[in-house]
Amino acid sequence: MVKKNSKIFILLLAIAISMQFAYCANSIVPTTAEKKAVNTIIKQVDGFSETFKLKLLNKFNGGVMSKNDIQLTVHLHKAGLDEAILEKIIENKILKPIYDKYYQISHQLTSIESKLDLSNKQHQDYRHMAEIAINAKENIIKLKDDEIEKLNKDIDSTIKLSNDLASMDNPEAKKALEELQNGNYEYAIKVFDSIIADPVKLEEKKHAKVYFNAAEARSLSNKYQESYKFYLKAVDRDEDNYEYLSQAAWMSMYLIKKEALELLERKLDIEKNKLKNEEKTADTYNTIGRVYDNLGNYEKALEFYNKSLDINLKTIGEIHSETATTYNNIGRVYYALGNYEKALEFYNKSLDITLKTIGEIHSSTAITYDNIGQVYYALGNYEKALEFYNKSLDIKLKTIGEIHSETATTYNNIGIVYKALGNYEKALEFYNKDLNIYLKTIGEIHSETAATYNNIGGVHRALGNYEKALEFYNKDLNICLKTIGEIHSDTAITIWNIGVVYYQAKQYKKACDNIEKAISIFKQTLPANHPHIINAQSWLEGVKKEM
Repeated sequence: MVKKNSKIFILLLAIAISMQFAYCANSIVPTTAEKKAVNTIIKQVDGFSETFKLKLLNKFNGGVMSKNDIQLTVHLHKAGLDEAILEKIIENKILKPIYDKYYQISHQLTSIESKLDLSNKQHQDYRHMAEIAINAKENIIKLKDDEIEKLNKDIDSTIKLSNDLASMDNPEAKKALEELQNGNYEYAIKVFDSIIADPVKLEEKKHAKVYFNAAEARSLSNKYQESYKFYLKAVDRDEDNYEYLSQAAWMSMYLIKKEALELLERKLDIEKNKLKNEEKTADTYNTIGRVYDNLGNYEKALEFYNKSLDINLKTIGEIHSETATTYNNIGRVYYALGNYEKALEFYNKSLDITLKTIGEIHSSTAITYDNIGQVYYALGNYEKALEFYNKSLDIKLKTIGEIHSETATTYNNIGIVYKALGNYEKALEFYNKDLNIYLKTIGEIHSETAATYNNIGGVHRALGNYEKALEFYNKDLNICLKTIGEIHSDTAITIWNIGVVYYQAKQYKKACDNIEKAISIFKQTLPANHPHIINAQSWLEGVKKEM
């Protein structure tokens, strides 16, 4: 049991006791009386900077935040959250979920004990569960967007488990959930599996619930591959359950599974035809775009990103962080397609909105600077590339620190520029900073780690260290095959690089085989006029002349 943090518990009680008003999620035009009231509320807050007060007023006057949102923000601040965390919470549209979830947990602290006759230790475990959730939200400012998404799913799972505990009528399952709250994941998995092995114990939909809880237990113990299989089994047994489908779809995308698109399409159908929720629909369109993006199908990625953009422009408008994110995604696709002019156009649209809504010193701004630097690098403008990469690095060191995967990304980008400038010593310096952080934060089997191995291989190739170059390129290739598969443009780039090393080492047959394989994959994943195809074919012609 982790020692209780009194400040965290004060936050929980503050939300539970003070937030007894309805939350309005829709954007509205405030009345004159409301404007005066909100002005008074914000001005009386001790600890808010004038800049943050102005941001809150602008969001309220623009209909982005309601009076209740402002009151909730003030209460969260009084309970211990600082401006940076509040800004991230508001940006990610989780103000209402924070209130809903933590009020729900605090209510359970007084109601579940009587319902289930919990022991004092179990009662304390619920308090501990609440602390874990709140701690996670407090740390949200330090996370990448995909980590935020995963974190929200984990917190949803934790809170859902407490609901299940109050409602499940199977004593074994109830006991398993209690042990899960205590961190005894293996015990919970064993019990859930024993229930699953005897299907007469539960009716079909409750059986699906046990499968789902078995999946959650595995997810909490970081057994994601196993967890995914049980999510699918839950969906098979209760296919109209939106919660089960959403978790399965999210996990399929996280693990890069072939079923991702099918699950997301089913999720989309519920959102459009049953929930009729345009915000969820836009988000799912964006997620489907990301899947196609990861698969290297850039035309389909653009199709779904633009669908998401159309809804965002209609519902939340141009000057909004979600719109900025979609512009950024579209820019990334144009970059992948080699259309650098269009990529800059959309990245700059994203940057303009980001600077207006969240300002300069923010992780999202840093990411956009990284993307713009990447385009300038592709255009051969290394001075401008370094300018934007260094802007990004400065922000990241101030906001998330050095040991973070996003900081590693910028170190990597700076290393790429130094390599292009022929400064191999500086390039290796930044690549190794990058690699050390990735291995500490995201591990070996990850696309970013693979990219860094590829870049280190490139430096050794340039230095004529062909054996070392092949060592790092093959590390890259092994990760690519495990994560994105063979038919992907990133995998093809690595195979092409291996071919170039063999060419420079005068092993022309191996060079020809690898470059031909790379071209074949490029033709399956990229437009016929893409620079990668043209350049690889030029290399192949050169190799054949030497054979």
